[in-house]
Amino acid sequence: MKNVYTILLLLSAMTVHAEKIIFNDDITNSADITGDAEIDFVNGDIRVTTLGDYSIIDNEDEPVILGFYPSDFDIAIGGSISVNWTVAFASSCTAQTTSGASTWSGNKTSVNGSHSQSGVTVTQLPAQLRLECFNAGGASQVRTISLTQQSTGGGGGSPVINFFTVDNQSNSAVVSPPGTATIAWDADNVTSCTAGSSPTVTGWTGSKNASGSQQVTFSQDATVTLTCGTASRNVNVDFNENSSCSSSVYPPGLNRVSGTYAEYNDGLNFGEDTNVTFELSINNDQFAALSGVNMNSNTRRRITFTAPPTQQFFDQAMIAVSECPGDFTDSGTVCTRVVTNNSGLFFSTRPADVDSPFNFCVLDPTKTYYFNYVTSPSPYTTAPTCQDGSRCTFFYSEGVMN
Repeated sequence: MKNVYTILLLLSAMTVHAEKIIFNDDITNSADITGDAEIDFVNGDIRVTTLGDYSIIDNEDEPVILGFYPSDFDIAIGGSISVNWTVAFASSCTAQTTSGASTWSGNKTSVNGSHSQSGVTVTQLPAQLRLECFNAGGASQVRTISLTQQSTGGGGGSPVINFFTVDNQSNSAVVSPPGTATIAWDADNVTSCTAGSSPTVTGWTGSKNASGSQQVTFSQDATVTLTCGTASRNVNVDFNENSSCSSSVYPPGLNRVSGTYAEYNDGLNFGEDTNVTFELSINNDQFAALSGVNMNSNTRRRITFTAPPTQQFFDQAMIAVSECPGDFTDSGTVCTRVVTNNSGLFFSTRPADVDSPFNFCVLDPTKTYYFNYVTSPSPYTTAPTCQDGSRCTFFYSEGVMN
């Protein structure tokens, strides 16, 4: 088995005799052998028999995986390693990740000798890498590697949630029918985490591993949470029957506040009563997307801002009306309006009001909309600002227009 492994031989003066074989390319350091080592001085082959379960087989009818090991067994999620293997008598080798997730897959070199692949990325831990080698006759041998999550802070640090996402969104996500989404997470310095949701999302409850991913099905708006010791994260999920909606239009870096319009309007929908007051307070790092806004045909409505009953004033803010939550773009909205604490806004379902000097926001009476709020005159180019430094209040009442 020429050039398959490196051997240290302890020689006597007249007889070739070895007590131990030393591997310099495997995590297995050595194996005791029995009998004499037979050396073919013509081609350089060395044949030995080991003691115990680890046998080196001089049998070309059976492939042999002499070594299979990574550059590191404890790694961080998303980290890269090198994978090394040594084979003999194989005609082909196949790689597979049997648990966790990594880029270790596909056909691998099976030529007699030692081989290495760098840049194997591991995206989910714990993980198990598998190597199976075959010969021409169909015989095979399998070896595996187990990889674990790298500990941080000596195992004694505070719990940390590295990420918690729904369909790769960490703040807000939009899910369309049939509602299937992937929740993924990773935490350090904990052995387990607790899943929760409001309202209840089937399957996302109870104890979870410190890292993993899981598919769940949403049938309504919900907030999903992950608690790992003293650390906690949440993602607001909007279940939207409009499949064209996307969370990619959300203001970058802002967290979503969800709800219905009636929740902030004394329990009444838009246009139902003029003796109610709308009050919504959000932080500078938030936007609000309130569902359930519609108007009857041939109808006009006015809202008039006044100073809120708190000191949570804004200089300028924005309201956008869209069929999608969190959309403030000119292309995706019915209208966007920059407002102050003295503004008046006008809404209509009369098509002719598009050209009115009142600058009506003209809605389709057959559709239901979101009112989207953000404490900035432009959520994409201007940072939100409030006079108290962190929180603003949208405070207005409705009126009828003829």
